Amino acid sequence: MNNIFIATFLFFFTFLHSNLFSAQTTHKIELLVNDEIITSYDISQHLAINLILNKIELTNENKEFLYNQTVEELIEMYLQKIKVDEYKVELTKDEEDYYQDFFYTQRKIKKESFLKLAKINNLNASILTEKIEIMIKWQKLTSGLFYRTTSITESEIDDLMNKNESLSRDMAERTVRRRQIDLKADKYLRDLRSEANIEIR
Repeated sequence: MNNIFIATFLFFFTFLHSNLFSAQTTHKIELLVNDEIITSYDISQHLAINLILNKIELTNENKEFLYNQTVEELIEMYLQKIKVDEYKVELTKDEEDYYQDFFYTQRKIKKESFLKLAKINNLNASILTEKIEIMIKWQKLTSGLFYRTTSITESEIDDLMNKNESLSRDMAERTVRRRQIDLKADKYLRDLRSEANIEIR
């Protein structure tokens, strides 16, 4: 509970004293990504959620960097969303529940604690739910697109197993293949961005 209090205090202090959040309730259009609108409200909400997840205090020294980083993340997320919608990628209820839990566990955060902080700081928790959903749908899409084009060797599997003896051969193979897919997915996203119409208002 003490950690929750500290995080809440740091974030709430930042929230009250940063002009980045002075227009939290406004919806001024900041960017267009292939006609998809990103508003000042979207940016401030995502930035605030990132602060909580990463336990970072916003300062005069880092606020511009974190703001720009959030904008970049949003552009990529919107490009991913456009594609997963285009391919009509769906998740089962079990997949949604599993990956939501995995997201919080991986970051050593209790979902209930995040929801409490979000409520205290007047944040829309469903934004994070959507962010996780797009992330998982993107992985599902790129796995389908690039799985057949990956090629892994026995030496790659052996090398990974030597570095982590707890891995089974099947898990090592999956990990190596996932890394290759991720590299192809990153290039695919860069290509989408280079072709996208991104307009700063």
